[in-house]
Amino acid sequence: MRHFLLLLVLLLASLDACAQLNPAGTTQPQPAGPAPDTVAALHRLFAAKRAKRDALAVLSLVIAGTTGYAATQSYSLSDISIAYGTTIGALSIGGIALAYYSQYSRRREQEALEAFKSHQLAKELKRKLKRRYF
Repeated sequence: MRHFLLLLVLLLASLDACAQLNPAGTTQPQPAGPAPDTVAALHRLFAAKRAKRDALAVLSLVIAGTTGYAATQSYSLSDISIAYGTTIGALSIGGIALAYYSQYSRRREQEALEAFKSHQLAKELKRKLKRRYF
């Protein structure tokens, strides 16, 4: 069981690392439009939210794996039920984090950039663009 959880954590980490790779010889497209600072701020906002999502998902899997392993090593029924309860809770928190932060996917980032270029950026995104992203 612990090998399965370790493989799952490594798979998630490698998927995120592969998604962020930039093949050699290619360059990122330069933001075009009247306000490149706002475009860059949108990129930083979405990247920060995705990083938080990934960190919460990996942390919840580590907690779930650790408590699941502890449950298999315990012989007391109360220890096992507490460990399994913690495992289920950690996986639930990870699932909630993935669901909440799915609104910050790369596809939605592109949609937000298109909306900004057409001067129709959603009010919720305007509100979330804090000074730290500029």
